[in-house]
Amino acid sequence: MANKILLCDRNWEFLGSKLASHWVPHFQHEFVKPNVTYDPAQYVICFDYRDVDAATIKHWTDLGFQIIINHLWDSYICENTTVVDNIMTLRSRNWMWINENFIYSDQDLQYNTTPSGPDKFFLLLMNMVRDHRDALFNVATPYLSDSLYSYVQRGHYIAGDAPMRDANESPWADKGVSNDRHYNPDWYTNTNFSLVVETTLGICRDESLCPPPGQRLFISEKSFKPFAFRHPFMTYGTPYTLKFFQDLGFETFGHVIDESYDDEPVDSVRYQKAMLQVMRLAWFEDPKNIYSNCDFALINNLRVLPYLHQNAQEEMYRLLRAHTPAKCWL
Repeated sequence: MANKILLCDRNWEFLGSKLASHWVPHFQHEFVKPNVTYDPAQYVICFDYRDVDAATIKHWTDLGFQIIINHLWDSYICENTTVVDNIMTLRSRNWMWINENFIYSDQDLQYNTTPSGPDKFFLLLMNMVRDHRDALFNVATPYLSDSLYSYVQRGHYIAGDAPMRDANESPWADKGVSNDRHYNPDWYTNTNFSLVVETTLGICRDESLCPPPGQRLFISEKSFKPFAFRHPFMTYGTPYTLKFFQDLGFETFGHVIDESYDDEPVDSVRYQKAMLQVMRLAWFEDPKNIYSNCDFALINNLRVLPYLHQNAQEEMYRLLRAHTPAKCWL
């Protein structure tokens, strides 16, 4: 009997999500069944970090099982996969990009490759309440009447959005939020650039694990949306976000926007520098020139997307193959 990966009930990144349909067929799997005795020579136990506690891990390791703990959604950019005492903590520094690529493929998105003349200043999409979003929203208020924007949990909605109403669809459905994976190309066609506000500004951690000291990079689907719809953007999140995109092969927009804000480690100063660029575009520039001045970069970014999509799938395969027994693979 060949080895199998043994999956727990909610480990949907491995089996339950339709994203997993891209690579689940490559290995043998089944769910844990109650009151069944399993042979550690034949099975690898796989948990989602949200569903397992230390006592459960100890139970299975005492029985001699190799364990994989899925921390993909907990990865952040600077985390790496580790293996200690027969327990693998599975992470990928590019997990968010891998995940978004699978979504693009599943949704068969029609990229905005022929933008019309936008008549709105910027696009600002915010969902759940965060202190740094409140601060930015207040400063951006003078420009909102000429822009398309949402701040859903604060009661500001954008036409064409997709509110979450089904608790089976999302655990956040009762929080009064919208579907954060909903894409409306018209929002991008009708605006000059995106003002992206990330989920977090960064988390201090062990400085030996990720340069610069004490800083963990966080990038979510919010920062990837403009690439898919050929949109210039500014982003307010953790420092060095733009550098991460550049390392992936994307071009950013330093030739029309002073992007030095991205290198600023102090959150409050980075925020001020970013908003100064918004004000400069509003007061001293014609925002409609952004498209023409950024056209080369936007076209390049569309060309990068298919390459990165293939690269994302290959990275997921490599990650799993490197850390799961060979006999698990079909």
